[in-house]
Amino acid sequence: DKVTISETGDSGQEINSIISIPPSPSLPLITSLLSLASTIHRSHPSSFPKSLLSPTSIKVFQTILSHYSSLSSQTLTQNFSLQLLFDLHFTQTLLVSRDTKEQFSNTLSTLLSSLETNIDPFDLSVFSPHLHSRVKKAAARCVSGLGCLVPGDRVAIISSYKISTTQDSHNILCVEPQPCPRFQLLPLSTASLAN
Repeated sequence: DKVTISETGDSGQEINSIISIPPSPSLPLITSLLSLASTIHRSHPSSFPKSLLSPTSIKVFQTILSHYSSLSSQTLTQNFSLQLLFDLHFTQTLLVSRDTKEQFSNTLSTLLSSLETNIDPFDLSVFSPHLHSRVKKAAARCVSGLGCLVPGDRVAIISSYKISTTQDSHNILCVEPQPCPRFQLLPLSTASLAN
């Protein structure tokens, strides 16, 4: 995603700059998570006891931390480090429950700090708020597909993250910004696009 940032320079002039922020988790990560979730879904996870699914999400998160630790030990570009930061925040949001938060806090904070060293500190302070908002949106989009991996206490919290905008809800077609309240899923072409 491209985000325009406006800042006031030393001379008092307004400076606009465009920054690129990852809009979604990396393809290998989301593909792996969805593949695992669909494999579990085939076995009807609603019939499994909670004591079986909780260790699964813990093991998945441990595996991701292990893999990303090996990646963080290498020299990385700023854009790749941002993507890895996004992925870690995304998986933390989805997979770490309130009960297991303490278990991963030291490892996760060390790993995040290691990745942040590859990003310019000024850029990181500019990117962080935008990165976190996109992590929340991505988690809200993926929570239903990855439902069997998401701990029960996280589902309600993540579902509340969804900030529904007209275009976000219907991102396949361009629709009218003020849809008819009765037929929200009915795509109406906008006047500017029709001309």
